[in-house]
Amino acid sequence: MADGLVETPAPADGPFRTRGPAVPPDRRPWREREGARVIVFDGEAVLLIGDSDRFMADSLAWVTPGGGVDDGETPAQAAARELREETGLSVSPCQLEGPVLVRTAVHGYCDQVTVQREAVFLLRHARYTPRPTGLTAGERMTLRGWEWVPLAELGRRMVWPSVIPEALALPPERWPFDQGVVEESFVPVGSGAPGSPLVAGVPDHPQGELWRGR
Repeated sequence: MADGLVETPAPADGPFRTRGPAVPPDRRPWREREGARVIVFDGEAVLLIGDSDRFMADSLAWVTPGGGVDDGETPAQAAARELREETGLSVSPCQLEGPVLVRTAVHGYCDQVTVQREAVFLLRHARYTPRPTGLTAGERMTLRGWEWVPLAELGRRMVWPSVIPEALALPPERWPFDQGVVEESFVPVGSGAPGSPLVAGVPDHPQGELWRGR
């Protein structure tokens, strides 16, 4: 870890994403975990949730349902649980296809940097109205509703992950689409992070430069 960066494990009794007030970018703590997500696809559109940074006005990114893998869970079990908590839809893990996409997502927020190694699954399902059942207090502060977004419109928004159309276009025998290490940030990690997991995970990456995946 580079000088000036603070690597902090996720607290056992607190949230992984802290959603606290802004700190100087080079003093943000780094936290990492395993994660799982679900692309819910009705044949034309994908269900996305609006997310924001609590202390950044007008921040908005459209994300797939998902979160961390709890102890004892498989990624598919975690994906199904997160889908139920965030949208109200209960499915069995065996109904999820894939993973169709794998990646390491680096998220820069105003108060922290998170690194999440994700397995992203596919659920083909008729369109429904989400009714969250298990949002945390922090999620209720930063989530900004949901929307079924047509595939053709994904490129006109800030969507995390950005490669949903590419992943869906692959035949199952070529799953998973490997996005590698990708930064998706409200506050970029930037050049203050030489030696961080973002830099270390990218072969032949120039030390100290910002790397952005597609």
